[in-house]
Amino acid sequence: MSLLVVNNVSKAYSGNSPFGRGGKVQAVSEVTFSLEDGDCLGIVGESGSGKSSLGRLLVGLEKPDSGQVLFQDHQVDRRGRDKALQSGLQMVFQDSNDAVNPRFSATKILAEPLKNFFDLKGQALRDRVGELLEAVGIPASECEKYPSQFSGGQLQRICIARALAAKPKLIVLDEPLRGLDVSVQAQILNLLSDLRKNFGVSYIFISHDLEAVYNLANRLAVMFGSRLVEMIDDLSLFNSIKHPYSLALMASAQFRLTDSPPLISEKKVSLGGCVYSDRCPQAFKDCFAKVPPLISLESGHLVACHLKA
Repeated sequence: MSLLVVNNVSKAYSGNSPFGRGGKVQAVSEVTFSLEDGDCLGIVGESGSGKSSLGRLLVGLEKPDSGQVLFQDHQVDRRGRDKALQSGLQMVFQDSNDAVNPRFSATKILAEPLKNFFDLKGQALRDRVGELLEAVGIPASECEKYPSQFSGGQLQRICIARALAAKPKLIVLDEPLRGLDVSVQAQILNLLSDLRKNFGVSYIFISHDLEAVYNLANRLAVMFGSRLVEMIDDLSLFNSIKHPYSLALMASAQFRLTDSPPLISEKKVSLGGCVYSDRCPQAFKDCFAKVPPLISLESGHLVACHLKA
């Protein structure tokens, strides 16, 4: 049994669309993949590609319009009624300041899941809070500090510790490096790598930074325009990526993407065609008329591209 199974999941939101006011914005379209115990799947793509929306669907913060997400064979959108499912599946958000109550000390931030899931009290609770802080590189002696007294990197460590407090099998990390200095980003990546080994936890690591994903993940998924356009199950195949968008990411300076809004042409995008057709220099007639399915090029390597069919 796979740890996580995502089966043909789609989600649209009401609001402004690329074609004017009103209508719906398609955030996630027909996404399918599975995750095995011990995996770290990196999901990469530019801002607006649907990565964060997918992350919220995976942990049950949003309900898909169609399709289903199964965690350990249980439907995720019912997790509010299942404490074991809640504890096993956690999320770390991109903005650590928004993710915590500014009036809570580090102890209170970490104590909340420990009380909810394990009914810890008294000295046992205090001891576990100290262990979690030490595990993420924060001295236990700083447990009574408030969010404003920590740096951005330290506060993200506390958010990671809060996720670990529930003893999860899977943590969805939504842009956990955003807004941090480059040196701090490297420290957080090293921490996540160590925690994955020490706690036996699996990750879905969402990022716009291909280099960070490459350094942490063992599998890669590329999103563009709400769809998965390429998946690689073994990063030894990293240099064999084929989709034109994936190749553009590799060609970007130092493997890094900008945080600028997605460059989607309002005039050229065809809802019935490939989501990348307006930007692809190799696009031909079929690209504007038909959505390319994810097809297998070789074992563990899927690409959604008419050119590769």
